[in-house]
Amino acid sequence: TLARVFHRLMLRIPSGFLSVVRANRDFYVRSGVAGERIFDGCHFVENDRFLTMASLHASRREAMRTEYGIGAKDVTLVFCGKHVPFKRPWLLIDAARILRGRGWAVTVLFAGSGDLTDDLKRRAASANVPSYFTGFLNQTELWRAYVPADIFVLPSDTGETWGLVTNEAMLFGLPVAVSDEVGCGPDLVEEGTTGVRFRADPAALADALEPLVADPALRGRMGAAGRDLVQTRYSSARATDGLIGAVRALCK
Repeated sequence: TLARVFHRLMLRIPSGFLSVVRANRDFYVRSGVAGERIFDGCHFVENDRFLTMASLHASRREAMRTEYGIGAKDVTLVFCGKHVPFKRPWLLIDAARILRGRGWAVTVLFAGSGDLTDDLKRRAASANVPSYFTGFLNQTELWRAYVPADIFVLPSDTGETWGLVTNEAMLFGLPVAVSDEVGCGPDLVEEGTTGVRFRADPAALADALEPLVADPALRGRMGAAGRDLVQTRYSSARATDGLIGAVRALCK
């Protein structure tokens, strides 16, 4: 196509490229960019701060669950972010309803707020899904979302070009479930190892979550693997290395 030809011509000009997601690198390669001209960066959060927060507040898990009214045996799905349409937070309620119909004690925790908050509360009540709403949390309070939870879910559409909340949740040791439209999915979700990806449909989400809901040991293994992945490959140091490599390519 004309667009592909244009891309190939334009991409001959730069000396180096910084790729922050797998899709970037794939696009550059498809457009004829040689691998030695591509340098890997990454999307990252303040890893040390989140790891410290997780460690400091881990002992408050049971107290937080009691505060929210979460049962001792309940498996809690957490959504963290603005309650807006492109993030599709209602899918957690719909999937939880399906899982509860299969006999699983599943609850939902919503951190954040937004235009859909009242609708979510009504939907949860109508579906008879126990749900808890923290309201807005600032950066120092995010442990209140992740510490009481068992599984992190990000059901957004393509408007979620990465989804840094996924990095955060993984640093708290949570297994993650992200829709197949979320930007970070191909990079952060190693299927069956750090989490799962799902088609944005309530039944598909319920099916993807059920093995995790059923197996606490699996949740633990995935959470530990996810934390290790983010620590080693999605850090400020890794991003800096990629940027320096790209700059050096410009100086040749």
